[in-house]
Amino acid sequence: MIHPQSPPVNFQFGGFYLDGRRRLLLSRSDGSTVALPTKSIDLLLYLVERAGEVVEKAALIRAVWPNVHVEENSLSQCISALRRALGEDPSDHQFIVTAPGRGYRFIADVQVVAPERPASRRPDTPRGAIRRSGVTVRSLAVLPFKPLSKEDGPASLELGMTDALIMRIGGLRNLIISPLSSVRRYGAPDQDPIAAGKELGVDCVLDGSIQRSGEQVRVSVRLIDVDSGRQLWAARFDQDFSDIFAIQDAIAERAAAALVEELTTDDRDRLRRHPTDNAQAYQLYITGWSGLTRPSCDSLEKALGYLELSVARDPAFALAHACLADCYAVFAVFGGGMPHDIFPKALAAVTRALALDPELAEAHAELGHIRMVYDLDLYAAEKSLLRALEINLHSAMAHHYMGLLLIARGQLDDALVSIRRAQALEPLALNFNANIGMIHYYSRRYEEAVVQLETTLAMDTGFDHARSLLGRAWLRLGQFDRAIREFRSRSSTTIGSAADLPAALALAGRTANATAEFERLLDPPKGRYVSAFDVATVYAALGMTADTLDWLERAIDQRAQPINFLGVDPAFDSLRAELRFERILKRLKGRPT
Repeated sequence: MIHPQSPPVNFQFGGFYLDGRRRLLLSRSDGSTVALPTKSIDLLLYLVERAGEVVEKAALIRAVWPNVHVEENSLSQCISALRRALGEDPSDHQFIVTAPGRGYRFIADVQVVAPERPASRRPDTPRGAIRRSGVTVRSLAVLPFKPLSKEDGPASLELGMTDALIMRIGGLRNLIISPLSSVRRYGAPDQDPIAAGKELGVDCVLDGSIQRSGEQVRVSVRLIDVDSGRQLWAARFDQDFSDIFAIQDAIAERAAAALVEELTTDDRDRLRRHPTDNAQAYQLYITGWSGLTRPSCDSLEKALGYLELSVARDPAFALAHACLADCYAVFAVFGGGMPHDIFPKALAAVTRALALDPELAEAHAELGHIRMVYDLDLYAAEKSLLRALEINLHSAMAHHYMGLLLIARGQLDDALVSIRRAQALEPLALNFNANIGMIHYYSRRYEEAVVQLETTLAMDTGFDHARSLLGRAWLRLGQFDRAIREFRSRSSTTIGSAADLPAALALAGRTANATAEFERLLDPPKGRYVSAFDVATVYAALGMTADTLDWLERAIDQRAQPINFLGVDPAFDSLRAELRFERILKRLKGRPT
């Protein structure tokens, strides 16, 4: 956030309204949200706060990318994306002008306005609000509970408590609650809850700590109004660890009572509902889920171990079975092993989840994912994803996989809408943010891809899926050295990453180096899976058409990803006129809708 020491301010200029607290750019005409990456909003806020001044490039980079090394080109690309969003004509800048050799100046007439903002027309935004103790509460964040000492147990205990309360309190009337993927970054022991609430743009935060001594657990929790800093409610709970759900039930009900004047019987039933009665199974599930949120082959393999233990502890835990299925499927997509060995395990897990809970949206969404990437049946995949959204329109997972399905169909603009819906539901989910950049890449909007992917990496510099995509965008822009640096800086295996370096070296004309890297790819350590799609990617970069087509055929047979996106992948543009390539694409179409 810009200027965290001062409260956010709202601004009005031209046909736009800039909500500094919620970090949204809105149209004044209808209240609709103008889609912008997080860093573009930060950049706009910084410029608008200094309207009329020339802001030096170095100052902008320090403010928008604190503690992250980015090059000046990232700023240029971010400015370009911002100008497009504001509708500026390339030759007639109404909002941002360049001071050659220095920086940028915001020139539009800016007015500071009251906190109220135009009503968004998003149909999924709850209307009305909860009013309690003189405070209007439309939105709430449950911050990660903090351990009071390093000996208080694994982080999964704190995450589990946080997730459980998000799920239960999130069912209350007219309340928008931040997802776990958005709040988990605020788990530092010294985190200021009010500052976190302001960054998240919520009215209230629920902040707490956990202290464990043997089998006894003490939980302290408080509800805080973000604007005033006033504590609305506080309590302390002591319980046996084996009865951790009893603490969660009590906290959820007491917090809800502090938010709602009168709880109905349905409200109380919802607050006491949990997906498993086994505390160990739940903690293992949360630990596995955590590894899945930042996917790489290493993190996914570890997550699988926890999720397998979770369903072993409670075989009736439907949500854990669905998460296990997703973890298997993503592990296969990222090249963790032979897809024909892994996807049947994913299918078995999701089938079990649906048998336990036929109305579990996550399970239907994962079934759609499997139907798409393993069965290559886009019709069946769409049917499952639509069912997931019918059950829960707010399923970020379902919107995300629907976006991937639309990429497979070549409907890239529609895909961007779907994944932006997922991102709106979970703004800080790394995979969603990275895959927005991936869509820009597939759409040949490489400069926009760079801005989005650098924004994603600013959230987590170690997220190598985004780094792989960033390197590919630089590659298509002809920035071979930058691409190679990105590829060499990765520490984990992600989807298609094995092909990146030899392909980049080949396209850079460094054929001998490319051949040496390619030979290493083709001669892996014993037992390591080699993706036929990766091999085809390198052959394409080397200009060996017949070999490329042979290995693409094998990739379909292997279900090696991202074979589903072959129709839009720039790496294979040189083959578009080949009749055999057209026949390969027809194999990927799926049943007609």
